Amino acid sequence: MQPDHPETVLHRTQNPRSILLLRVVTLSAMLAVTTACIDDSSGDESTSGSSGGSATGDTSTGQSSTDDSSTDDSSTDDSSTDDSSTDDSSTDDSSTDDSSTDDSSADDSSTDDSASSVEIDVSFSPEDQSSGVSNSRTVSFQTSKALDSSSVDSDSFTLEGPDGEVSGDVTYSGNTAELVPASDLTPGANYTMTVTTDVMTEDGVSIANNHYASFTTVSASALPPKIDQWEQKMVDYGHQWGQELQQETDYVTKFKLRYYDAQRVHEQIGDYLGETQPWRSYGQEAESVYKQYLENADFRAAGWERFPHGLYMDWKRTGDTESRDYLELLRDRPPFSYPTGWEDQWAEQRYSREIAYSIESQIMAERAGYPRKSDRLATLVDLALGHIDIWVTKNYINSNPDWQFVQAFMTGLTGSALIEYQERQVERGTPDSRILPAIERVASFIWDEMWVANVNGTGYGAFEYVQPTTSGVGSESPAPDLNQLIAPMFAWLYLKTGDGKWLERGDDIFAGGVELADLGAAKRFNQNYRASFQFVEWRTEAVEQHGAQ
Repeated sequence: MQPDHPETVLHRTQNPRSILLLRVVTLSAMLAVTTACIDDSSGDESTSGSSGGSATGDTSTGQSSTDDSSTDDSSTDDSSTDDSSTDDSSTDDSSTDDSSTDDSSADDSSTDDSASSVEIDVSFSPEDQSSGVSNSRTVSFQTSKALDSSSVDSDSFTLEGPDGEVSGDVTYSGNTAELVPASDLTPGANYTMTVTTDVMTEDGVSIANNHYASFTTVSASALPPKIDQWEQKMVDYGHQWGQELQQETDYVTKFKLRYYDAQRVHEQIGDYLGETQPWRSYGQEAESVYKQYLENADFRAAGWERFPHGLYMDWKRTGDTESRDYLELLRDRPPFSYPTGWEDQWAEQRYSREIAYSIESQIMAERAGYPRKSDRLATLVDLALGHIDIWVTKNYINSNPDWQFVQAFMTGLTGSALIEYQERQVERGTPDSRILPAIERVASFIWDEMWVANVNGTGYGAFEYVQPTTSGVGSESPAPDLNQLIAPMFAWLYLKTGDGKWLERGDDIFAGGVELADLGAAKRFNQNYRASFQFVEWRTEAVEQHGAQ
């Protein structure tokens, strides 16, 4: 039974149509508390080999690298001999992400130099010139100075669209004003937010200029199947598991509730809905217990418990420099951080998840402004591409049959990591020509070999959990709970190729996950909403570019 949550409402008409174009900041990694936490993972930790970790800081497991806090790749650990070649530590021009401040919001340039007005910075959400914006989201603005709350109302903060001014409720708190439209916005329409000079600072001084930002809502043709159901479950279960995080006092139980990066999940929900609270509060509960784990483990987190995205989003949104500092430590301290000397062992596909999460930790630290560790990153990417080759060819390195299998959701994790790497390479002007064909190859393989089109006569599909059935891992039974870890790479492929088969297959995967996934556990909820925002984002962009074929 789902709880009532009057504080969060999907602002809809009787015929709801909505979608996002969430500006998801980027993707994931993993850590472990105790053996109990590993057992709780329903078999998805069974391929982790010898690396491990402990909630109490007992981290004498796997390849635990020791870092002397220097930022180059000559750092070594107790069990690996990293080559001493100096890494490319030059800071990339775009190593820090674009600021949340909307510098492009225009003003009317009629500057009032008198003492009766004051210049302030205004940042809008959605940002100016955004496209594919959800039809059901709240719009807002933030200011660099505190305002007189009585001056922020429906006259001084307006939203105009194709049918004129949009009616709705305007509220102001903590330097942020929000306008909640009374009904869904028109699909595929242009809207303009305006903050007028009627707004005054808390000192009673009017702002000097009007400020504007425009955006375009998502078109109806870009809507994925089952989007309304996906949204409603997001809100209902999001509150349920967020409140569990707030109320839980036992450390181990709470640590399990945040598995698969609950902080990232709740921040993304807030972005999608255009709401800050209660989603940030939920996320910070997850952040608190995760940071405690990292500190107890001296940041030598287990390979499957390496989650940088929530920390990155926290730093970007709140300015928490501790979260930024932890991104560097999460990149450098855990096992699977220094591949030199371990390439032969880590080339086995059973380490695919740990390598994927290590890649993501590298990228997120770079986005936070830390110099790229080029040699390490290049080796990790080579290893991930090798895992794809092993899955597709079934040319396994390990001769033990117990390690000769493929798990579809693991291919999704590797795909997400390589896409994140490629997106960063594109930003740097150095795209990697190997990535797109490799992801096409593995996506085709799991679709042809592991897709079950009609699970239990429901009309919805899912991938087999593992192929072949393997003792200690699992069976070939369909696992719809994991669909949303796989769907994003299909949407990305449609975006990059325009080939309609990727759209059709991605929609089937997404719809099957929405319809069949059991969200009655926090872990499964986080798995379903960890990356599915990217599916909707990439799909929306792709349909606008290529059409709904």
